[in-house]
Amino acid sequence: MKVLGTGCALLVSASALAAEQDISIQGKPLQVVTADGKKHSLATCDDYLALRKNNQQITSISGLPDRDYVEAKDSLVQCNIQHYAQQHQFVLDPQVDVPGIEKVVAHFPASAALVVSDEDVKELKAKGAGKTLQEWTPSLVLKDGRMVSDKEQVVYAVSQYQTFKNPQGKSQSFITLGSAVTGGTLGTLSTYRIDDAKGKIWIIMPVTENTTL
Repeated sequence: MKVLGTGCALLVSASALAAEQDISIQGKPLQVVTADGKKHSLATCDDYLALRKNNQQITSISGLPDRDYVEAKDSLVQCNIQHYAQQHQFVLDPQVDVPGIEKVVAHFPASAALVVSDEDVKELKAKGAGKTLQEWTPSLVLKDGRMVSDKEQVVYAVSQYQTFKNPQGKSQSFITLGSAVTGGTLGTLSTYRIDDAKGKIWIIMPVTENTTL
């Protein structure tokens, strides 16, 4: 994983990972706890998928600093997406254009906004319905391929965009939005399945390491 730009913790998502792909952080397997309280060591996507096949929900990942924690969660999400693609005979389409971040914030729901406090969460829930991310943060402007708000001290970028197609011609797209506080160290990666991109506000579904796709 690498950093986009300087002065902020804007991260880049990994690609969808193969089952045998190493997901260790700095050479060490991920240490996770599942909903039943048991601890597990995950070194590959196969290890993660074994938990998923047993309907285990991951409740925590321990022993990692913030940046490595974000990378670990993203790796598990990409394992989840790759497994979904294989199960449904989807193949990555390399010809699909990545939507510009200005288009994404113009159509993403405000619910995808970066929030840093409980007050932010409450305000977003109370006032964000029916608004796009751009409408929620109107001060966002395009700078060097990113949408930046100096006023709100937040930045967004498309960290990953993948479209898969199956033999019947059906397609399914996933997007990972990188968001960060400008001039700070807070940064996160959030992945979504795009279910409908026809309207003003796209219909998206958040995808985590525990999502059943």
